[in-house]
Amino acid sequence: GHGRLAALRAHARGIPVSISIDVCTSVGGDMFSAMRALLAGSRYLVNIHALDEDRTVDPLPLTSRDVVRFATQGGATAAWLGDAVGSLTPGKRADVILVRTDTWGMQPLNYPAGAIVESGHPGLVDTVFVDGEIVKRDGQLVHHRLADVRRLADAARDGLMRRAGIENAGLWQPAVYTNQ
Repeated sequence: GHGRLAALRAHARGIPVSISIDVCTSVGGDMFSAMRALLAGSRYLVNIHALDEDRTVDPLPLTSRDVVRFATQGGATAAWLGDAVGSLTPGKRADVILVRTDTWGMQPLNYPAGAIVESGHPGLVDTVFVDGEIVKRDGQLVHHRLADVRRLADAARDGLMRRAGIENAGLWQPAVYTNQ
């Protein structure tokens, strides 16, 4: 089962917080969904108690800026890479994403961290640098073709399904590609 959200308790005790995704069926497998779930979940927890006591919560215990830090520096620190990545700091590797803000959901852009956490999604990631090298530009991967990646993923799935005997149960159809 899923336990209570631990981020608030850890944060309140000065324990470094990071964000991870272990159940992609309940929270999308992208960091934007995970950030939004963390922010909403933490606000729910503090507000439900406040409502029971007929009071308001001000200030909120976590801000969007906190959540972005958990997703970046917090994740790097949790992976023992905090000295090399996780923030825009001289001497660290240049792992950077550029997010489009020229869409309806990102306006007005008066609080960028709030826009990223509350309205961001993978489709807005325009450019990605990994260790200073561009790996995504204009929303497209530079060194990979989606059709090739999809074929490899489908072939791996098809092999697993066949070995599991699921193809005979009528629950799955192997991928068929034409003109790709």
